[in-house]
Amino acid sequence: MASKSQRRRAAKRKRAQQRTMPLKAGDVPTLPRPLRLAVESHERWTELVGQSANEVAAHKKLDEQLQVAVERVVELTKRFDGFDVIECMKLSETLHDPETYRETEHEGLAALVELAAVILACRGTRHSDVERLEESRQPSEVIDEVREICRQIAEIGSLALLLNAITVSDDQAHIAMTAALREVFVRNLSYEHMVIDTLIALFDDSAVAEVCRQAVGCTAAEVRIVAAVLQELHEAAWHARFAKVAEPMTLMMDAHAAWVDATDTFEGAELPAPDMAEADRQRALELHDAAWSKPANASIVDVAAVASRTCLPVEVVAIVIELLSQPMAVADPLSAIKAFLSGRTPFRTRPLLSDPDGSVMPVHEGLLVAAIRPRMEEKLKNSSGWDVYNKHRGEFLEAASVRYLHLLLPGAIGRSSLKYFVPDPTRAEASPAEYTKLVEGDGLLIIDDFAIILEAKAGAFGDEARAGDRTRLRSDLRKLLTDASSQSARLRERLHFDGGVRLQGGEWLDLSSVREVHQIVVTLEDLSAIATETAELVLAGLLGLDDLPWTVSLHDLRVIAELVERPAEFILYLRRRNEPKVTMLHHANDELDLFLEFFANGLYVEPDPHDVRARMPHLGEPSTAARRRFNAQGVAILTSRTDELDAWYQHELGIRSAEANKPKHNANPKVRDLVDGLEELRSEGWLATGANLLAASSTLQNRFAKMAPDLQKVTRRDGESHSYTSFSAGDGTDSTLLIWVTLANNESVSSATRRLRPYMLAKKHQMRAASAACMIFGTDSLPVAL
Repeated sequence: MASKSQRRRAAKRKRAQQRTMPLKAGDVPTLPRPLRLAVESHERWTELVGQSANEVAAHKKLDEQLQVAVERVVELTKRFDGFDVIECMKLSETLHDPETYRETEHEGLAALVELAAVILACRGTRHSDVERLEESRQPSEVIDEVREICRQIAEIGSLALLLNAITVSDDQAHIAMTAALREVFVRNLSYEHMVIDTLIALFDDSAVAEVCRQAVGCTAAEVRIVAAVLQELHEAAWHARFAKVAEPMTLMMDAHAAWVDATDTFEGAELPAPDMAEADRQRALELHDAAWSKPANASIVDVAAVASRTCLPVEVVAIVIELLSQPMAVADPLSAIKAFLSGRTPFRTRPLLSDPDGSVMPVHEGLLVAAIRPRMEEKLKNSSGWDVYNKHRGEFLEAASVRYLHLLLPGAIGRSSLKYFVPDPTRAEASPAEYTKLVEGDGLLIIDDFAIILEAKAGAFGDEARAGDRTRLRSDLRKLLTDASSQSARLRERLHFDGGVRLQGGEWLDLSSVREVHQIVVTLEDLSAIATETAELVLAGLLGLDDLPWTVSLHDLRVIAELVERPAEFILYLRRRNEPKVTMLHHANDELDLFLEFFANGLYVEPDPHDVRARMPHLGEPSTAARRRFNAQGVAILTSRTDELDAWYQHELGIRSAEANKPKHNANPKVRDLVDGLEELRSEGWLATGANLLAASSTLQNRFAKMAPDLQKVTRRDGESHSYTSFSAGDGTDSTLLIWVTLANNESVSSATRRLRPYMLAKKHQMRAASAACMIFGTDSLPVAL
């Protein structure tokens, strides 16, 4: 074996070769799927490759472009108050009307405000040496160009992250790039009212509030109040500015309208131009100029005014402002921008920018609420109160997760903090009665023949991992995902082999009736950009293919719980979401985009007909149509799907007056009624049967909707029992047999059940179906038995 020094030299040579690998547009198809998609969708990639012989040259080209862009922003803004420039950027990038706002149509990008703020903060002060000499000039003169250059900087940053991912031989390359891109460009990952509810639950506990007071000097509730008032004062300041302009501007518009009317009435007559009092005209112009003069004054924090508005002591407000402040300091703006574009965003936990003169302003108000939890946790980690908070945080996440799962699965029997025995690998323990190793699971829900295994992970995603550092990324993901997956798989294994578990007190929990198991990992951190890449997590060795969990943030779980109207919808989503091919063929940056795509279009993936043939040879050769459907599948790049959801929440919260429809699962209404009828019966197998009905294509659902009424019509005519059988092969592992049967005249449900059970079992065996269900109908169109 080579010595350690030889191995190091060999590794160094390999890295050097990788850094100088050729870059060719023709090499794109050989890249991993997610990176190939990113390359093909990036308009400037071909230009970059065409100008660069290898990675080193490409990075050099990007560095040159970045330096020119940063220097241009510095040059454009040097004559103005830095805070004024930031405020103008805020207005252009984050201002929107909730009545008409649609994320897919909004061109603003909050990250551009932060880019400008990072550059301006490197001055060390908001003030310019020449701003007082040129007070007549406003930053609005240059803001359009500053915005455009900041967009170019953002594009350069995304290209650099993409280049790093492509030229690094690492299974985690795409995951690291995704983490960094999301940290740089995505803000407000959760609905603000949900973030606030979570803050209340986490920090308003009396014991936690006390340790916060001791460690920080204020409570999270006080930080929350101050943040809310800063948002209110900023909005009120701009409303006041615009209100002053409104009256004289209305006079000018009225004068012009009167002149137009007169011109139309007396066509050809010599009429004077529209006139208004010179004083009114002058006042209108002055107020218009005043509205845009020193725009930062609308955001500058007035501690006394905040204290008065909140009824908090001035000292507490000052502590909060300092807690959330990032001081301006003389630094190299190019280095600061490179750090920002790598995922190290200084305003994530410190969303206020402070000048040495004592003035402070929010970089943009959208950062305020989101910063509270991570900032308070930073301070608590270095205090004796951390254990108090950490314990409460874990208990809250577990309880909240179980609560939302009960909303999704009403009637489920649940157990939390489940302590049970598993075999000790160091001993020969053959049966559950002999097991000696005591372990714990966070939650177990049983409904019909389903088991939902829950693991709740409240740990944080570190700054280095957010920035794509591979070592920390793997470490943090192992703690949050891999360990949770292993822990839930441990319980799944006992269900499979033992049919139950022996609890700590000796009680045997019988789970032999469970036929389908799903593992769910709920995190307090939003990992949706990473968790949606299931296939990549498997390739990186962070998740196992056999026992894939659905990983979801608490807030996304809450949204889904508030949208889903029947348990069968949720079960179908779990089935489809945990299919690795789904995330290979549906590329999304957010869990809710995947979920809403499921609601709208099913999130369905055509099975490989050759795999189906291998598993179910009795079905014969796959049809030409099946092959064609499978081969025709392309990768769907899902852009934001949340416009309708945003509008619905805003209306529900009173932010938007116009009504908006709640997103619903796109299924045939009569099939939904049938699924609801099965849920009401709650006979054995009702939940799986409901999910199987909803899983059918729209064409097949239309047929299902007519099946019971058509059979009942024939039965009413001849008095005989009639039936219809539907078989779906799926991918061979989820093949389903569904049977519709009507009761003959004077036939009881019990006698029909005795008659039909042998038929159903024989048909299931004949078709080698994984599951089978028989729905019995009387004179009503809804089932009377299952």
